[in-house]
Amino acid sequence: MGGLRNILDIRDPIDLSHPMTSSTIHRYVFTTIYDIYDSKPLPRAGLRGAAALAITPLIPFNKTYPLVSLILPSTIRSYITSSISYLLGPLLPLFSLTPASLTSLSLLASAVRLASQSAGAVSYDAYALTDEWLSVTYDLLAKPAPLREIEVGENPFVGGRTNDMSGMSTAETYMANHRLYENAHIVPAAGTHDLEAALRIAGLLYLKELLPDWPRNIGGYAVLLTLLQYHLESIMREGLTDPALHAQKDRESAVSRVDSSSQRKATLIFLCLMGNTACLFGNENEGRYEKGDPYPRDVYQRCLRNVLGVEGNCEGAQMRIEDLVQEEDLLLLKVLDMRNIKGEDWDDRVAMQELLVEEL
Repeated sequence: MGGLRNILDIRDPIDLSHPMTSSTIHRYVFTTIYDIYDSKPLPRAGLRGAAALAITPLIPFNKTYPLVSLILPSTIRSYITSSISYLLGPLLPLFSLTPASLTSLSLLASAVRLASQSAGAVSYDAYALTDEWLSVTYDLLAKPAPLREIEVGENPFVGGRTNDMSGMSTAETYMANHRLYENAHIVPAAGTHDLEAALRIAGLLYLKELLPDWPRNIGGYAVLLTLLQYHLESIMREGLTDPALHAQKDRESAVSRVDSSSQRKATLIFLCLMGNTACLFGNENEGRYEKGDPYPRDVYQRCLRNVLGVEGNCEGAQMRIEDLVQEEDLLLLKVLDMRNIKGEDWDDRVAMQELLVEEL
């Protein structure tokens, strides 16, 4: 992709900021593009490859088609927009772009759901769908700032550090291309806001399952889940998952104008369930159960227990879940509906019960 960028740069007057130029490049070359570093393939800047690495694409993306989500009734669009603004406004930095990105994701997911349930009565243009999908992906990856630090020419996967995989079986080669090497440089970008970054990563994982690509990305889960775990651990260290403590912090803050405890609870519940679900998808799609190398899920259980104030062995959590979780606590799960990626049998409260009591 770097070579392509250089070619385009010297062929004046091609303008990469022009919507049609950047959109066309991404639409027709985002599937498989590689830079060559030490004779090893490295997905660099196609949007799917960039999402797998949690890096900002080298070429920006600009929309050229009307929004697919315009097929939604105006009442639904208004509900989604106002709900996300209410939830995230008090929690994220002033003028954060993340609420807008998650609103776009929710609108896209709702449009896909509406069309899939309409038996052909509602449809959308395939190019417009691709355009909106790529636009949401780019915004979550790049705005307001990069998600992580990167080293020039880095390939964080075992497969990128193995010169000869000829003796490996197909399954071993596949796993090598999905497993991070031991000292992989997976570090959040400097100055990253933990909650904002966690929401962007969760959004990328949600989008990955909403519109799954095939064949699946190299390392499609590993980097994102590593970063999400990092940010949730940081949030827990700051005590922001403890209901009493963060309520006190809100009251003592000279900046806060509202008690954001309920918004924070709803947001963290979504992050816990989305992270846990993404791990389960990754384990299944990458064959990690067979290799005995599943993604760790204990951070999502610990975070959820902290948020709900559940301690000990949680044997009574199933009995108390209705008391622990109110309707307003599920607001982000309503606008980013997990049924869109898990199917109609999904139940938010049941999923929380199972995570709380599972032995991990």
